[in-house]
Amino acid sequence: MTASDRIPEAPEGPAVGKRGRGRPRRRTEAEVLDAAAAVLAESGAAAVSIRKVADRLGTAPMTIYTSFPGRDALVDALATHLMSRHDTAPDAALPLDERVRDWMARYRDALVTTRLHELLAAGASVAPLLDVAARWTAQLATLGLSPADAAATTRQLVWAVHGFCAAEAGNLAAQTGRTADALLRVPEEHRAAAAAYLADLRAAPDFAAEFARTADAHARAIAAFAARHRIGG
Repeated sequence: MTASDRIPEAPEGPAVGKRGRGRPRRRTEAEVLDAAAAVLAESGAAAVSIRKVADRLGTAPMTIYTSFPGRDALVDALATHLMSRHDTAPDAALPLDERVRDWMARYRDALVTTRLHELLAAGASVAPLLDVAARWTAQLATLGLSPADAAATTRQLVWAVHGFCAAEAGNLAAQTGRTADALLRVPEEHRAAAAAYLADLRAAPDFAAEFARTADAHARAIAAFAARHRIGG
């Protein structure tokens, strides 16, 4: 066969069945929020960023910006997403004291297991919290409390749970050594007292039992307050 008889080679081009690099696949909001929740659970609120979430998904940050224009929008949506995973509505079928105990336990579980309390403390939208607060305020009003008393009682309940979650987080920090240099920042005249406080934190109290006692105290106090302050009561 002569050179002129040979079949000419096909020109080079893209391989059959292979995609060019092109644009990264656009991620759904659900995928982005699930990835953000994983970052929060593993590394805390400060670590939640567009870039960290993109890294977790193995994609470029630009694919996240198509759904969320910035970190604030992402964090706000994440707070709502996390709260939606849990039933945090007070159970109106229960007597008031039992309702308080039951709700405080479920709300604490929602905040701690998702680390949502850290996200809210870091500046996330309080919209999910307002929904919970509105349900409590409405239920207390149906029991005969004035709007002001119902709102104030709700605030006390919400603050009690969030404050306890913050105490748990502080205890964890003490146990994991993240307060190693904290004493150096305390004025010298208060350092011994601060050391005693840290030692008590490191004793690892039973937070479940402590919280149960706290919830019981609030349940009894709120039931008694409601009985005294019902409109027309």
